[in-house]
Amino acid sequence: MNNENGKTKYLFSVPFFLVLAALTVVAWLLPLRPTQSADEKRDLAVFPEFSVEALVGGEWFSDIDTWFSDTFTFREAWLSVSEFVQTLYGHSKVGIYGGLSVSDTVRPTATPTPTEEISPWDKVDTDTWHGNVVGDDDFVQFGTVLQIDDACYEFFYFYRDGADTFAGLVNKAAEIADGRARVYTVLAPTAIGIMFEPEYLEEIGCPSEEESLDYIYGQLKSAKGVDTYEALRYRNGEYIYFRTDHHWTAQAAYYAYRQFCNTAGYTPADLNSFTKKSFDGYKGSLWSYANRSHSLTPDTVYAFVPPGDIDTVITTSEGATYGIDIICDMTNASAGLKYLCFISGDNPFTHITNNSSKTEKNCLVIKDSFGNCFVPYLTQNYKNIYVIDYRSYRDMTLDELIDAYGIDDVIFVNSIAVAQADVTTSNIAKVVGEKNENSADDDN
Repeated sequence: MNNENGKTKYLFSVPFFLVLAALTVVAWLLPLRPTQSADEKRDLAVFPEFSVEALVGGEWFSDIDTWFSDTFTFREAWLSVSEFVQTLYGHSKVGIYGGLSVSDTVRPTATPTPTEEISPWDKVDTDTWHGNVVGDDDFVQFGTVLQIDDACYEFFYFYRDGADTFAGLVNKAAEIADGRARVYTVLAPTAIGIMFEPEYLEEIGCPSEEESLDYIYGQLKSAKGVDTYEALRYRNGEYIYFRTDHHWTAQAAYYAYRQFCNTAGYTPADLNSFTKKSFDGYKGSLWSYANRSHSLTPDTVYAFVPPGDIDTVITTSEGATYGIDIICDMTNASAGLKYLCFISGDNPFTHITNNSSKTEKNCLVIKDSFGNCFVPYLTQNYKNIYVIDYRSYRDMTLDELIDAYGIDDVIFVNSIAVAQADVTTSNIAKVVGEKNENSADDDN
């Protein structure tokens, strides 16, 4: 009898130890260990280099422990399972990540389904609210990132000093360009400012982005501000912001482009004349902030290839140049890189030429990453588009750029949230102001 019980216990224990042994072998297979995390958007720990000093001090074994736990085989699959198990302790469609500031209630509503559809410009419903509706059904504390069901939103802050500085720099740019070029600023609202009711944003202490835009634009003198808020507020039932990323979509950028054309006196191109591309499975910049990322729905990046014979040439920080497609194919790119399809992302200097253009006008775009999906539409109104990313471009000042390239229009395209930051205004000042003495001259 005892022998039979022993055999039974043995038979039950064999599968357990076989699975344990298999997992141990798999865990130590170096080719299977990940080196990057698409969800967290970072490089994972690397195996530490050996040194006697690190061995004696104990750091070497500690670093091995960090490497082992950070690069475990099938790491992100296991983390997803862990996140799912945690939700079984209590279900909530609302999650807050970051510094906590305000407590209130919210009723989750469905995020618009990804679609390339664009509503007729002159047939927009201004009587109905299409965005998120806030109610009293759920208790929530708001921090820097708010997750509601399958979407994430960044909290918006208004900094008066930064707004004053930005407006002052745009005014200075207009003074420099006076008599040679017109100056415009296109400030992109954030998702939370467009997708939520203004009354609710006031309740939770989130400043009105409409009022923030009005404040900045109200300080402009000869430069003109493009009312992007008005262009987007009644279209917030459409796919104009990503679920998992802080950027607006190419559809939102198209609405902003039309508003720019109205302001600048140009005829906007019909989106039907563009060729649509789509890249599925995008996990944007906010994905890694969500502890319940398994609840998020990956985005689809829609891009629109402009018609015409278009050349796009990038100049790197080292001065090297190479040609690209204005809309790059990111079908096989990793989940976190799909947004780079627009003009190949953020580069110091990009020159776009529409060889089919019927106009000889040239424009200069001074932008952050929100400008990337805005720029392709401008090919239908300018022959040459010179794009500089103020964060890395240091070759010529605005005055020199206008003369060198015969600029007709200067267009600032920035996120309203980022435009107020000290680092932003400091970098823009280097472009608008004196030439950076430490940067080398470039033929472009």
